[in-house]
Amino acid sequence: MRGTLIPLPDFLDAAIRACGEALSPAKWYLGIVVVLDRKAERRSHLLDELVREGSSINDVTRKDLLVAVPGTQQDWRPGVDEWVLDPHKRWEDGVGAPGLVMSGVDPGTWASRLWELVSSEVERCQSPEDQLRIAQAIDQSASSVCDYLGLSEADIPSLVVFSLVGRRVFVFRYGGDADDPPYQFFKDIAIRRSSAKQPDWLARAVVDVASESRLVEGPVPELAPPSLAGWEATRYLPRDVDTLSWERAHG
Repeated sequence: MRGTLIPLPDFLDAAIRACGEALSPAKWYLGIVVVLDRKAERRSHLLDELVREGSSINDVTRKDLLVAVPGTQQDWRPGVDEWVLDPHKRWEDGVGAPGLVMSGVDPGTWASRLWELVSSEVERCQSPEDQLRIAQAIDQSASSVCDYLGLSEADIPSLVVFSLVGRRVFVFRYGGDADDPPYQFFKDIAIRRSSAKQPDWLARAVVDVASESRLVEGPVPELAPPSLAGWEATRYLPRDVDTLSWERAHG
């Protein structure tokens, strides 16, 4: 297999477009969740919990959510993939992004569309020099996503939820021990799946979970990517808002 890394913002942009442009009964994902965290964020357990509970999160989100987690090959767990494979080849080529592992990757419709969107980028990134440069960007993956979305360092750590049908982005600032663990967040959303009557149920479920958790809305993010033009964005602050004050005092 030939594996090629492409820059993380290009990969994420293609992933969003691949879902948004393929809304059909055959499409898997209603949303994408991107985790912004670093191991150096000492007050955050977000990344560790997502890696530890990855297979359970993959099980509860099923075909609704693609969960993208910062990590390396050493962070691989059952249910977590590093590569999206070319579905048109028997001996498959694969494309990945630096610092990103994905939970429950769709091998069918979504992967086919994503491969089409990144194929030209794959060809441009084939040289050993380019691959080395991109691979070295692993430690900057959280910053790359922040820059891509138009967020700031203050938004790390966060869970960023893209509701593809509702065309909404939710940034959940994570505050540590006071906040629910990520598995519970996904479980609370999944509970609302069975009673969903509308195709945009995911956005409604996210708003309901935030309301029940009594999360306060923060300043509205200004999204940067052209692929998110016309989308609505909401930022939720941690349950323990003193965490933000602590970060400002010690940042």
